[in-house]
Amino acid sequence: EGNYLDQIAELKRRELDKFGNLAMFFHEMGNTLANKKSHLDRGAERLFSAGAGKGKGRIYNGFRWVERQTRRNLIAYNVSAALSNTEALAACFSDVSISDFNKAAFDMAKSLLSRDGFSDSSAFLQARENVENLRRTVPEKIGDAGFVLANLTDSFVSEWVTRAYYRKGLRKGMSAENAMQFADLKAAKCIGDRSKGMTPLIFKSKHPAALLLTTFQLEVSNRFQFIGDAVKEKTAEGGLNLLFFLLKYMLGTYLFDDL
Repeated sequence: EGNYLDQIAELKRRELDKFGNLAMFFHEMGNTLANKKSHLDRGAERLFSAGAGKGKGRIYNGFRWVERQTRRNLIAYNVSAALSNTEALAACFSDVSISDFNKAAFDMAKSLLSRDGFSDSSAFLQARENVENLRRTVPEKIGDAGFVLANLTDSFVSEWVTRAYYRKGLRKGMSAENAMQFADLKAAKCIGDRSKGMTPLIFKSKHPAALLLTTFQLEVSNRFQFIGDAVKEKTAEGGLNLLFFLLKYMLGTYLFDDL
């Protein structure tokens, strides 16, 4: 009996250890949702603002301004950066049937002539819509013009991918509502969801040291996770499905890179 009690106590300890940082995670997530700084950022702000007197916070805010402007300058008016959004189509192509992929493109073309309300029904697509400030200065408007192509390609790819997964859900026998929820979830995993509360907390940090590791890396991290999850799913379905997925993914990425 004593041996069993020891085993139960050990199992309980192991399970509790898994949730050792749960309270801190909820606290940090609450800060993120409330637009508050994380503990990491507050520490950096105190470090760079020490002894600043009346200028407290200006050094840290200066770092943030340089970081924002650097990222904007690397992306704005950059055709290559805008076209890189289409890489998600290669990943989607490998995870859905060719029929679903093509029908999604056809549905998009039809929606240009007559809106079908698809994007209004998708929580994922609605979350990706740009939210503009009511008051924009002239320099800000000029800077925003540099992101027109990037926003267009992102909108185009996001809707195509979501529609493809919606088609896949319907083909599996789901209702329209469940298929839309399925499409939102799969599209977020395929493309990467930057809406509030959906990105890993480290990617929301503005700490200079963290930015060295996380800048422009969300999509890269998301792609590795997408491939890993897809391999597990296809392996469970059978070896041929896994092989077909890998072949389609390699073909899609080759066409994306070379064409």
